[in-house]
Amino acid sequence: MAEAKLTVGNVEILVMHDAESALPLEMTFPHVTAQNWVPFKEKYPEAFDGPDNLRAHFECYLIPSQGQTILVDTGIGTNDSNPGTIQRFWVAALRGNYYPNLLPPGSRQATST
Repeated sequence: MAEAKLTVGNVEILVMHDAESALPLEMTFPHVTAQNWVPFKEKYPEAFDGPDNLRAHFECYLIPSQGQTILVDTGIGTNDSNPGTIQRFWVAALRGNYYPNLLPPGSRQATST
């Protein structure tokens, strides 16, 4: 389901919420000390999930244009770039609404906004 819309020229881009995750700071940014996070936690408390986790939102973009629909989903990287988070993300995604509702390429489905 589209979360937000952005219009660029005559193209409407639908922003869709993929998933949320709490990324452990120590695993995601292993070279940043706990003390280095203090000013950011104070200034942006909504960006953190508890004392040791960064709140991460993942979105993808649906672009209907000229009779076709393009899905842009850059993914979240690899286990090397996001150690310890990839497996949790995929389990959540597979149990959620996003992946079970994907249609095969070329399929069409009526949508309402």
